[in-house]
Amino acid sequence: MNNKHFSLVFIIIIIATQAVCQVSHTVRLSYPLAQGTYSEKGPIGTHAGFGMGLGYRMTKPFNNLKGGGIGYYVGFDASYNLDFGYNDRVETFEENFSNVEMSWPLYFNMPVYAGINYTIKSNGKDLLYVRGGPVYNFFKITNSDIEFDDNSSKTKFGMSSGLGYSLGTSFRIGKVLSLEVDYLALGEYDIAYTQENSGSFYGANGTNKGTIVREVSILMISLGFTNFLN
Repeated sequence: MNNKHFSLVFIIIIIATQAVCQVSHTVRLSYPLAQGTYSEKGPIGTHAGFGMGLGYRMTKPFNNLKGGGIGYYVGFDASYNLDFGYNDRVETFEENFSNVEMSWPLYFNMPVYAGINYTIKSNGKDLLYVRGGPVYNFFKITNSDIEFDDNSSKTKFGMSSGLGYSLGTSFRIGKVLSLEVDYLALGEYDIAYTQENSGSFYGANGTNKGTIVREVSILMISLGFTNFLN
């Protein structure tokens, strides 16, 4: 993480600290859908599918106008996506080998974000939020292991981080609930991996090292709970 990226994360944390216990606080349960090349088949460490997530967002207006207006928000999400092609790979190996055991990777994202929010009110109550701003994301692929007959392959992935942006909207349903849709363009990541192979299937046994490039974008559909403890 270079100094520019560290400074952005630090500013987000400072703003969040100053805004604690003010205005609206939203906890959301999310259904992250991989978009674009993030969801496509390809080399090792690709093909993310659906998943689950949990997040928090604080929203504060710059004023207290009854008709709504401009404010800012800060927050974070933690989500994962399953490997969409896991079942296909298992079936392919089981058709050709015996004693197949596989653990295919999960794809974890933790975006930290801040931005500008516009609130539209109806009869003095919040009705619709529209927001957008920069994101700093931490991206991790979990390890992948395959064992069959007398062969094994174990792949370990490093963590990567980078800048992106998000655009979103929330529609309030009653006093507490809201339906939220966000598009997160989380940027491109260079991910180092180490693969250890053994057994006759792989021929030349040993350790392979390399880097894969992943461009990550997610459509996040969420159910939000705002100030539900009040």
